[in-house]
Amino acid sequence: MLSLVSCALFALGLWTQQPSTPSTGKDLAISFSTQSVDAREALQRGVVEWENHRMADAVSDFRKATQADENFAVAHLFLSALTPKPEEQSSELQKALALSSSASEAEQMLIRWLASTSQNQILPAIVSMNELLARYPQDEHLLYRAAIWFRGQRQTNRAIASYERLLQIDPKFADALNQLGYVYAFEGNFDKAIATMKKYVAALPKEPNPEDSYAEILRMAGHYKDALAHYHRALAIDHSFWSSQEGIAGTYSLMGDQARARAEYETAIQHAPSQSAAIQWTMNSAVTWIRQNDFTKANAVLHDIAQRAHENNLAELESSAFRQMALFEKDPAARQELLTRAESALHHDHPLSKLASEQQTAQIMRARIYAFLEEKDLGAANRILDELHSTSEDTHNGFIRVVFHGANGAVLTMEGKYEDAIGELLEDDRNLFSMKYLAMAYQKSGATQEASRWAARLAGTKNPTLEQALLTAAPSPVQPAKRIASK
Repeated sequence: MLSLVSCALFALGLWTQQPSTPSTGKDLAISFSTQSVDAREALQRGVVEWENHRMADAVSDFRKATQADENFAVAHLFLSALTPKPEEQSSELQKALALSSSASEAEQMLIRWLASTSQNQILPAIVSMNELLARYPQDEHLLYRAAIWFRGQRQTNRAIASYERLLQIDPKFADALNQLGYVYAFEGNFDKAIATMKKYVAALPKEPNPEDSYAEILRMAGHYKDALAHYHRALAIDHSFWSSQEGIAGTYSLMGDQARARAEYETAIQHAPSQSAAIQWTMNSAVTWIRQNDFTKANAVLHDIAQRAHENNLAELESSAFRQMALFEKDPAARQELLTRAESALHHDHPLSKLASEQQTAQIMRARIYAFLEEKDLGAANRILDELHSTSEDTHNGFIRVVFHGANGAVLTMEGKYEDAIGELLEDDRNLFSMKYLAMAYQKSGATQEASRWAARLAGTKNPTLEQALLTAAPSPVQPAKRIASK
């Protein structure tokens, strides 16, 4: 499983030895400021569970660590990063910040790293990360977390280099194998991805997540039956590893059996480890209706999700639900209203990090740009593009920078500036809309072979997402069925 969490979560970790990562004798460990044996042991258990993607167990142990020593700043920090409760995310981070002055200098760097990331203050976050790297240059665990940081900032080459260097130090560093396998898969190198995931499974044969991750990579490669077998193996290892149940559902959706997919999603949703997971998985299940061209039903499910997310203070999910509805809404006015509601959801009186808010806002801006391009309103598209560019320049956030490049490439394509468009779109070449515009730009510029290659890559994408369902369907409907009116 590739955890769908923010860059702030990716940025964290623990520099102590863990059962899943055998010691090489070369690393240096940060000493944590607690005198409580119970707190230290609970924290260490939590980190092992975290790296093995047993998130609910990790949250429980981080809470135990804070209860055993309420002044343990890093325990509050880790709890803030992993808890699915927005209120707890905010309150625990504030506790970590308040207690940081009594922590060691290295712990303070770690806290500054997360706090800066959470506030989307990328440059201070980089400074703290680099200070830690300079202090612990041979620490394999820090190298691992730096690689995740690079990946979260969309610096793929630096991430791959860091993971590969780490695995030269310790070939059995389990979650480094997991993360690197996904990087290879997202780059389209499935041979390397599958080979890496086999090593991950061998490193942790009694853990469910390696089987789950292997299944997802097989699914991305289009090997659906093998993917189902490995999802079931994960559940055989741990019947409560419900993310694999959700993976089974998504696989059936890709295979075209939408009724079976919905039944499998329902089982996962009933056992979801948190309200946020239940809502996210319900959102994923709405895609099954899109695949059946039942846009009315999909709209109804997503409206319900937005309401549930609002009632549970899950502003990011509420916003995402409205944004997804906008992606398949054909009426221009209704589409813009949905995007306005997506934006408004981020400004309700709900706890939400600045990082999450600004990244979601960037995605909404991109959706608006696509909508204006469909309406052939280049003036409106360029006005939003200017706002997105300013946000990218102000935040230095790698994710937002990539969103801008993709949106800019789409606009340049529609303006007929194909060479410039291709350069921009290649900066966002994992995004399905960017793949669509790349194929268009290459075709218009006369590079038919490249156009065919990108069209084939788009058509061959195997992820059970709304974008994949909309852009790879044959054909996409021009006028969908009657919809539920936006409120």
